[in-house]
Amino acid sequence: MTISPYDSLPSGNSVEYTEVDLNQLKTTPAKTSLPPKPTKTKPLAKPPSYAESTFKNYLGYVEYILPFEETLLVPDTMPDMKKVLFAEGRVDISPMGKSTYDRNDFLSGNITVFTVYKPTDVVKSAIPFKTDKCWEHASGDTFRVAVSLKWIAAEMINERKFIVKGELLIKIYELAEYKLKYLSNSAENDIMTCRQAIQATVLKQELSDTTEISQDITIKEGQPHPVKILKATMNIVENHRQITSGKLILNASIHHQVLYVGEKDSGEHELCCTTGKTDFSQFILINDDADTNMLKLTFRHDLDMTIENNNSFQLRGNVMTLVQSYDNAPLESTCDAYHKKEDLLYDLHETTLSHVAGVVDGEISSREVIDLSENDKKPSVLLCGSCRVESLNAVFKQGQILITGDVKSEVLALDDEDSPFIINHTIPVRGTLEITAHELSDPDICVDVVIKDFWFGEINARQIELNSSLSITVWASTKEIFCTLENLRFADTDKLADIPSMAVYVVAPGERLWDVAKRYKCDIATLAKQNDLDIDTPLPAGAKIFFQNHV
Repeated sequence: MTISPYDSLPSGNSVEYTEVDLNQLKTTPAKTSLPPKPTKTKPLAKPPSYAESTFKNYLGYVEYILPFEETLLVPDTMPDMKKVLFAEGRVDISPMGKSTYDRNDFLSGNITVFTVYKPTDVVKSAIPFKTDKCWEHASGDTFRVAVSLKWIAAEMINERKFIVKGELLIKIYELAEYKLKYLSNSAENDIMTCRQAIQATVLKQELSDTTEISQDITIKEGQPHPVKILKATMNIVENHRQITSGKLILNASIHHQVLYVGEKDSGEHELCCTTGKTDFSQFILINDDADTNMLKLTFRHDLDMTIENNNSFQLRGNVMTLVQSYDNAPLESTCDAYHKKEDLLYDLHETTLSHVAGVVDGEISSREVIDLSENDKKPSVLLCGSCRVESLNAVFKQGQILITGDVKSEVLALDDEDSPFIINHTIPVRGTLEITAHELSDPDICVDVVIKDFWFGEINARQIELNSSLSITVWASTKEIFCTLENLRFADTDKLADIPSMAVYVVAPGERLWDVAKRYKCDIATLAKQNDLDIDTPLPAGAKIFFQNHV
């Protein structure tokens, strides 16, 4: 794009006081008024110098849905399947420590599925997945991912065969590498440049840490001792983070739930469940200037639960924490220029960058009471439950993030005859989070959500309560335009436009003091002083700006 030096100037002389009529003369910013390109140009006597900045800009995220379906068999050592109760699972990326992807990479891993069926038993299965189609709609060149189960279900085919199907939600955080040039020194003293400070969110540091977990999980007093683990689920939730003396101090909890077959003292077997959490801390070396609010954490694990003795289980494995540290880096954008004596031309290059202008995190809790009808089964025991975020929407409005969505829950219960059945229910989520970036008008919203806790209980014979607690982090981003001027040269014209010795200019809508200074080829600081104005103060339309040429 080639920019003209200025529009035509009003005529004037050293003794004439000229007032410009806004209706007869309207100035528009140089970048939107493009007269024909001059046929002749000449180089600057002193070419400008440039500096270069290279960084990875955080662009936001896109989502990709990967469906899966697999026909599975009941192992020969397990009883025949009479009815599928429910299925749940987790996603493990392979290899566990891989954090960065590009368009040539495959995203792969395993879906560990627990299918609970009658008579009460659980089939543990592994369904592999592999895809490179998830990058097709991403606009960056490197990616970080978070993969979760959007939904999962199991259907019985016969007593030895069943189908598991569902969808994976692949959240792709996009980054693009930029190598930007910016004008560091114009060299020519008579060249005036319009510079603007902007910010871009950049990746500063990537690191990881692995913690070994070994913990005895004691069952409650009076519970039958464990004979067989049917399923064990683990969910890792961050509790607290802080940066001190170059270390990220991270505290988190492993929430675990074990459904097992227990044996009473009489030798009778009984279906049992135990829940709890295991806390752990990590100390990760990090830059001193890292911002705790601008860290994205991803937990991965290979944890397993085994029977230790008659009174406890053993939780063993490793937890890997992947850390991406971001920062809002200041950049100096040069969007316009003119010369006091010559007609200056240049090529304007624009790059759209992303800037995280606001970050907020918090918790939203929901409680739902289920009223059981006469036709509903009445639970004598509520054994265990699971839930997943079915939908979540976030909207920015007047300094708040409005959160709405649904959490799908399933509770395994026993009736009076110790026959298992499932209570399905959707818990609505509603809440608000305050955000400090009030100046945002229409930001891009990125929401990361983790189920922090899920619990349930019987209120009375006809009512059950379900409770969920979600840990939510919101990044609100805006777009910034970085401009750089290249190929600066003079128009080789025979005659320059006349500049009046004195004038009063009537400001058009949207014009800045810079536009007026460029029109009259004067120093903007001098013009501001002549009119007792601040350079950065917006000009109201119709305001009169006095100009006097002292040259």
